Formats: sequence, structure tokens, C-alpha cells
Amino acid sequence: MPVVVVKKAKKAAKAAQQAAQQPVKPSVERSAAPVALAAKPSVAQAKAVAQATAQLVKQATAQPPKAVTAEQAAKPKKRRWDEAEEERIEQTLRAMLARFSEAFDTPPGRPLKIGIAADLKAAFPDTEAKTVSRALGRWMGWRRSGYLRALIAGGPRYDLAGNPCGTVTEEQQLMATQERAAFRKRTQAERQKPS
Repeated sequence: MPVVVVKKAKKAAKAAQQAAQQPVKPSVERSAAPVALAAKPSVAQAKAVAQATAQLVKQATAQPPKAVTAEQAAKPKKRRWDEAEEERIEQTLRAMLARFSEAFDTPPGRPLKIGIAADLKAAFPDTEAKTVSRALGRWMGWRRSGYLRALIAGGPRYDLAGNPCGTVTEEQQLMATQERAAFRKRTQAERQKPS
């Protein structure tokens, strides 16, 4: 159903509810003719209108999603940044992996030190801070599931040189468990979407 029908149905339901809640005030005209009082709708009538409106809204919103055309699928997705920034992120990521392989080249992932982003920004002073953050985010995205499993398991955290530096707290383990459950739910929902 079109959006206009939904809006009209919602408006009608709201008007019916308001009419049912307000007492009828008789209006007196100056003439001596008898005054006709407006009939107040009964509660049952107001409920019937509200139910009918709710059904219309439900039908309107239950329409199946439109199929994606080949032309729409072929359109490139908009990026949050331009191609030059994308290249800088890739270069920074490659440099991070080469320079700090002890921290980043470990299988599926080890818990990193709290504040590792600040250490990376200090290690790459010629690179913009947001580019370093985006490169770290890209690496985290690649390793998300394994990194979350490592946090859930607990144990030491590691700095850029691969040395133990702090430990994973119980609160952080709980947060990682919740984030992993949400991540798995999102990925399952994406897999179940029709192609």
C-alpha cells in the first residue's frame, strides 16, 4: 500500500481515539430552534476503527521488499572516504603488518594492549591519526571473530613489540562475549537475506 494510505489510516485512528476520549459539549445557537447534539461514538466503535486502522497499517507495511535490479546491483557503493584516503589506509596497514608483525601477524589474533591506537599513532607521526585509526579498524574487521574469541579466552594483552602488557579483565571478557553474539547474529541475518 502506498505511504499516503498508511498516513490517512493513522490519522483516522488518532481522530477516533480522541473523539472517544473527549466528552461532547453541546453548542447553543442564538436562535430559538432546538440544538442538535453531536453523537459521541461509543468505546466499541472507537475500538473497531482503531483495529481496522491497525490492520490497514499492518497490511501496508507487510509488503515484500522490491527486488533489486541488475542496474542497481551494478552501482558501486558509496564509500565513506575517497580513493586517495583508501590508498593511504592500505599503505598504513601494510606498514603496520610489516613493522609490528609480532603484534599483528599472530594467528587469529591476540588481545592487544589498551591504548594500542595511541601507540600506533606515535609510531606513524607522518600519517594522519584518522588514517592510522582506520587501518587498525580494517585489521580488526578482518580478525573480528578470532580476536573476540581471544578476548573471551582471557589472558595477557600484548603491545606492538609482542610483549605482554596487562591482562583481559572479566568485564572485557563479558563485553567480548556479548559483541561476538551480536556479530554472529548480524552475519547469520546477512547470510539469510535473499540474493
